[in-house]
Amino acid sequence: MSPPRHWLSRRVLRLPPTADRIAREIDDELDAHLHGRIEELIAQGRSPEAARAEAYRRFGSVGAARDACLAIDERAPEIRGP
Repeated sequence: MSPPRHWLSRRVLRLPPTADRIAREIDDELDAHLHGRIEELIAQGRSPEAARAEAYRRFGSVGAARDACLAIDERAPEIRGP
């Protein structure tokens, strides 16, 4: 008998995070934030192009935000544990 399907996902979630995985998660979070803001602006009546430009303008440098998040992660290994 094979283990339940959810067993594998629970096992993967317990793996220690790698630098690549953390960077991908940060990228995904920043992307979700920006896309959510773009959708809000479109719902307010802006064109998709104008909404995208405004969301990125308000957010500022995505690269700087990504670097800041990575730096925070590098300084906080005690959060992740051994």
